[in-house]
Amino acid sequence: MISLLLVKQIANLFLILAAGFLLVKRSLLAPEESRGLSIVCLYLSVPCVMLRSFQMENTPEVRSGLLLALGGAVAAHILLIGGTYLLKGPLGLSALEEALVIYTNAGNLIVPIVAAVLGEEWLIYASASMSVQIVLVWTHLYLLFLPQRRVSLLRGLCNPSVIAIIGGLFLFVTGVRLSGIVNTALASVGGMAGPLGMLITGMLIGRMNLRQIFAGRRVYRIVLLRMAVMPLLCTGLMILLNRAFPVRGGAVILLISLLACITPPAATVTQMAQLCGADAEYASVVSVLSTLVCILTMPAIVFAYQFVCPL
Repeated sequence: MISLLLVKQIANLFLILAAGFLLVKRSLLAPEESRGLSIVCLYLSVPCVMLRSFQMENTPEVRSGLLLALGGAVAAHILLIGGTYLLKGPLGLSALEEALVIYTNAGNLIVPIVAAVLGEEWLIYASASMSVQIVLVWTHLYLLFLPQRRVSLLRGLCNPSVIAIIGGLFLFVTGVRLSGIVNTALASVGGMAGPLGMLITGMLIGRMNLRQIFAGRRVYRIVLLRMAVMPLLCTGLMILLNRAFPVRGGAVILLISLLACITPPAATVTQMAQLCGADAEYASVVSVLSTLVCILTMPAIVFAYQFVCPL
């Protein structure tokens, strides 16, 4: 069962998280040093994964799968943004809380999970799904924090991950294959994405008072929305899309889109909160608690999806 493999992979990543936590608690590393690792992860490792993921044969089946993955990601984000907008008034959600509910840590978690659980040949669909969020992060998310600013679509496109996706698509369409040495280098650097992401998370947890993490009641409400309510809505959406568009391998492709919707909040939200003067500490607490909860919620959601849509 994929859900059981997912538990194992998440458990592996949590061991790396624990290592990052201990490095900070033992004063071997400072929490601020995680910033350098974040740069390596977001600007080098993840783009390498995305560029390499498009090294596949250009077939009608793959093209159909890409369109389905892209459509699933767009539909999911419409649901996430629309659902959060409707809940904003009744629950009194701040702009920061909206961002924490909408945007997930797909870049750091989904790549290693998909590679380990499903195989590297499925990473191309993960890249297609993640590209939607990457563009929205630099447009919609930016607008959430700074509504008075003008947002340029060009800003959303000019970051290493999107450039890597565009480059990968070019190689995919033209049929150009990277040389063995380049491909090996990309695989080595890309393989660091998951471990680095969890190491960074562990280092951020290490600087916090654990009592503070579990103290605020409002934190649990946001975690419930991010890790249970929205994932369940997205599960229903992916089941409907699987029924409506019977593409070969469609159930697995939409599972990848679903995985991108059920991870903890994106680390980018915390970083953006710091830059825009929002409560970055609160964002970190929500992210930490969500990360602890995901070891139970993610396999449960995947199991429910598999039960309805056998792979």
